Amino acid sequence: MRFAAKKYKLIHFTQCYRKFNLQARVQVEGEDLEPKEGVRVLGIWLDPKLQWSAHFKTIQEKSNAQIGALVRTTAST
Repeated sequence: MRFAAKKYKLIHFTQCYRKFNLQARVQVEGEDLEPKEGVRVLGIWLDPKLQWSAHFKTIQEKSNAQIGALVRTTAST
């Protein structure tokens, strides 16, 4: 069985940023993966400290877009 290396995402989870190199890369099947600030797993956005800030940010952006669309549709004509 083979996996698509381009679909892999790398994120380092830690509470102590001073001890570890969080810019370390990993090579998977010839692909060099760089660490990301946020990764989506089963619809939930995770950040390196495992807080909900990345998930809240994306939900807030989506809700602002939806509210803007509702305001435009209900504008007076």
